[in-house]
Amino acid sequence: MTLRSSPRKRSLMQEFADVPSPSKQLHQTASMSVGDSPGTSGSKKSKLEETSMSSTNQSISLETLLKGYSQEQLIGIIGSMVAKNEELESVLRRELPLPDVTPLDGELGRIRKNIYACVPNQKFFSRTDGHGFLRAATHLATFKQTIFSQSQNLYASRHWDALLDYVLMAWTHVRETPVYENSKHNATRRYCFKLLAHHATTALKHGAMELGTERLIRFQQKLPGMMVDWAEISECSKCIDYILKRF
Repeated sequence: MTLRSSPRKRSLMQEFADVPSPSKQLHQTASMSVGDSPGTSGSKKSKLEETSMSSTNQSISLETLLKGYSQEQLIGIIGSMVAKNEELESVLRRELPLPDVTPLDGELGRIRKNIYACVPNQKFFSRTDGHGFLRAATHLATFKQTIFSQSQNLYASRHWDALLDYVLMAWTHVRETPVYENSKHNATRRYCFKLLAHHATTALKHGAMELGTERLIRFQQKLPGMMVDWAEISECSKCIDYILKRF
C-alpha cells in the first residue's frame, strides 16, 4: 500500500527542504561578512563621505538642499568649513542671529491645548479633579519633557539671551496649565516653574551685561507676577539689580 501526501503537505515539505541547515547558514553569514553583504562594498564610501547627487545641480537652490540635512549634519558641514578658514568663522559668528523661540512657543501652545481638550468642559466633568488629571496625564508628561528639552538645548548651546527670552515665554504656558485639587497632581507644574527659575538665574549669571538693559528691565518688570507662581525666582531680582548697577 502506497501512502501519498496531500498537495498542501508536499508544498510545506518542499518549503522546509529549501531552508538551509544551521551549518549552511553559518557558512553563508561568514561569507557575507567578508564583503558580500547586500548593499555594501569594500570600495564604497561610507555614508559620511558620500556626496549628494543634487549638490552640483545648479537648478536646485542651496536653501532647498540644506533643508534635507539634520542639525548634526549641518553642524558638521559648517564645522569642517570654518576649521580650514579662521576668517570665515569670524564672519559667520558676526552673522549668527538670535535663536528664534517662536516655533517653541507654538509647540508648547499645541501641547497645552491638548491638556484641556482631553477633558470635556461640561457640567458633569471637572478638569481639575482626579479623573481630569488621569485623562491629561499623558499630555502633562509631554509638556514637561518638551519644556526640559527646549530649555536644555538653549542652555547647552550657551545662548543666554535666547534662554532668558524663552523663560518668559514658557512661564506663561506653565501658568496656564490646570491647577488640580490634589496637590500631588501639580508636580509637573512645580517642576516646570523650578526648572525655568533655575535657567533664568543661570542665564543672568552667565549673560550678565551682554544681555542688554532692555532685556534685563523687561524681565525685571515681569518678576513680581512670576514670584506669585514660584517664590524662588526672587533670586533673579538680586542678580538683575547687581548687573544693572554695573552699566
